[in-house]
Parts: sequence; structure tokens; C-alpha cells
Amino acid sequence: GAFHDSAERGDPPRCHKQTRTAILRQIMEWIRAPEPQRRLIIWLYGPAGAGKTAIEQSIAEMCEQEGRLAAAFFFGRTIAGRNDLSRVVATLAFQLLQSFPEIKETLLGAIETDQAIFSRSLEVQAQRLIIAPLVSLKTRNPKAILIDGVDECGPDGEAQTRLLKVLGGVAARLQHIPMTFFIASRPEAPIRLEFNSEPLQNLTQSIVLDNNYKPDDDICLYLRDRFATIHRKQIALGVKFPSEWPSDDAIKRLVAKSSGQFIYASTVVKF
Repeated sequence: GAFHDSAERGDPPRCHKQTRTAILRQIMEWIRAPEPQRRLIIWLYGPAGAGKTAIEQSIAEMCEQEGRLAAAFFFGRTIAGRNDLSRVVATLAFQLLQSFPEIKETLLGAIETDQAIFSRSLEVQAQRLIIAPLVSLKTRNPKAILIDGVDECGPDGEAQTRLLKVLGGVAARLQHIPMTFFIASRPEAPIRLEFNSEPLQNLTQSIVLDNNYKPDDDICLYLRDRFATIHRKQIALGVKFPSEWPSDDAIKRLVAKSSGQFIYASTVVKF
């Protein structure tokens, strides 16, 4: 259920066409880089409702289209199996096996040797099911591992810190292959602290979802497009609608009230 295209997630949020173009382009350029880079991790952070999951979903779909999606895990605060650490490594390992068939012998060998591997610690699982199979991998095709909603993992910061330590260790061991880890979360204190500590500090490029990416322009474009769709549907049903609906002033007020939060705009158009 944690895959980017899982049926359990239904129709997940993704970036509306022609929005978030600058940030999507920046992230994809980083992922496509032909050589492994010193900063192997991208940390996208911002407040609730800023559109992090939509960006992560769009990047997952773009990577999949280009054959660059190695694995993905989308946390969900209220969903068993997606709100703790219990299935993270197993889910990633399964996808990595699909992405890199050449690791099959090593990965399946680790499971056959220790059939209780999935009840081992997160650190042991990561070493045996991710690092060991990938460490001898020879590939020049840049790929990405995506992790969304780290702040939705576990009841407190302890699980989040542990996850980030493990991911940092994995990234550090895989510097020989062109693999980017794209992680999105709210900037909660334990998460910030971990990204400001070794090994993550020297491996990570941080991107904050702020006004540099002109969210107001994107929100305005999104609202106009969605309202135009509503307008067309109502006209088709024979409902009398003014030709200019809603007014430019109404759109501007909604954009202002959104305060850069896509979740506000997406909620408005549902009603």
C-alpha cells in the first residue's frame, strides 16, 4: 500500500499540469545527473498543505516514465503498515529487486539464509536487504529512491530519527552508483536535527517550499483551470452560469487566503 501507484492510495495528490514546473525541473535534473554526486539526498520540506506529497507523487511518475524509479515508500499517519518502520525495508527491497534484477541472487540468498530477517532490526534489514545487494551493483543509469512523509512515521520523533540514520547510512554506502534519495517531510524538530547532523549533513541538498517557487502563481493557475472545468460541466447540464465566473477579484482573494497552501485551494474547488 506504500507504493506510489498503490490501489490503497486511490487517486493520490499530484501536481496540477503546468504548476510547480520550476521545482519539478530542478529535482529531475538532479536525479538525471550522470555521475554520483557528493550530495546524494534531496530533502524537500515545508508546512502541512504546502504540496510536498503532490510533488513527490509527480516525481515518482516522471521517474517511472523515464525508467528511473528504483523504489518508493509513502508514509500515511493513520494507515497500519504505512505509519511505522515495520514494512519500510521489505517494501523498498521488493521494488529494488524489480528495478535491478541482477541483485536477485544476493537478496533472495539473504532471505533464505535468515528466514526471520523481516523481524530483525531496521539496521540489520537495511544492511542485508539493501546495502549488501546494491553495494556490488555496476550501473550508470541514474535512479531514485523516494520516501514521502517521514514526519508521519511513528508516534514520535524517535522512529523518524532512526529511519533517517538508516537512510543516511545506506546513501553513504552507495556513493559509487548514481542513486538519489528524494525525501519529503515537514520540518519537525527531530527531523531537522538529524539532517543537520552527520552523515546526512554532508550528503543532503535541502529544498524549502517557500515563495521562491511562486506558489501564488501556481495556485492561481490551478484555481482558474479547475473553475473552468466546473463551469463547462454546469453549462453542459443546462445550468445558467455567468460567462465570467468566478471574477478575477474572487480568484485573487482565494489566492491570498491560500497563503501558499495548495491544500486550501484544492479544498475550495471541491465545494
